[in-house]
Amino acid sequence: MICAAFRLVLDLGDHPTPARPALFATWTAHCRDLAARAATEGHLRPGTDTRTLTAAVVTTAFGSRVLARNPDAVADLPHRMTQAWQLLLPAVTDPAALEYFYQFALRREPHRTAPPP
Repeated sequence: MICAAFRLVLDLGDHPTPARPALFATWTAHCRDLAARAATEGHLRPGTDTRTLTAAVVTTAFGSRVLARNPDAVADLPHRMTQAWQLLLPAVTDPAALEYFYQFALRREPHRTAPPP
């Protein structure tokens, strides 16, 4: 999803019109909706601010993409995001669900394993 979002923004350009909001703003809104859904479903630690979480996820993804300026580095973007999730998840996820979310984050990297609890 992250790779596709950046491809749309960078390849097509982010040129909003009254009929079409900016792609980046739309992507951020979807991330915010997913964070709110995770909170509602009890997947986040109590007290996790979903707006702060959204900002952290979008900033991390954008920063990873900026660092991957050449085509060879773009292929490493899923691994960078997996590493970011491995750092972020313990801060925002219920500890009982942590292993499940580690595995979910690793789905793009079947050859890697989750860090020990």
